[in-house]
Amino acid sequence: MSIGDVKATIRAGNEAAEDAVATFKQAVRRAAEADGLARRTVDGSQAEEVQEALKALTAAEIEINRTLRRYKAAVDRANAYLIRLG
Repeated sequence: MSIGDVKATIRAGNEAAEDAVATFKQAVRRAAEADGLARRTVDGSQAEEVQEALKALTAAEIEINRTLRRYKAAVDRANAYLIRLG
């Protein structure tokens, strides 16, 4: 595999990762809307099931944000490698 082939493969991977980031960002927006609606719907409820569901929503948001950071870091590292390749 030539350096040009390696670069093309990395660029294709970056494009796929950037598409994934865009998809995740859309998911974050939709999840935030759902979270807001859910919280308004159950406002004031102290039911254990409700509290557990709200914790799960918060945990999902945290995990989505971690995943976004991982994708962005992967693209940044791949771009840095492309620069080193010349």
